[in-house]
Amino acid sequence: MNSKTLVKGLRLSAVDADFECGSGPQVAGRLLDFVLAMAGRPEALADLTGSGAAELRRQMD
Repeated sequence: MNSKTLVKGLRLSAVDADFECGSGPQVAGRLLDFVLAMAGRPEALADLTGSGAAELRRQMD
């Protein structure tokens, strides 16, 4: 799984750290949940929110 492709077109915004990257619909959550999701761990998706969260879920399927 290419994590860079997975989040392309999405804006990631951490709620627990000074981290924001990308552009597009927002996905908000803990930094650890972003790392887990980008590593292909679907259980991390449960805690991610925002208008781009559904798109991230679709990309992981």
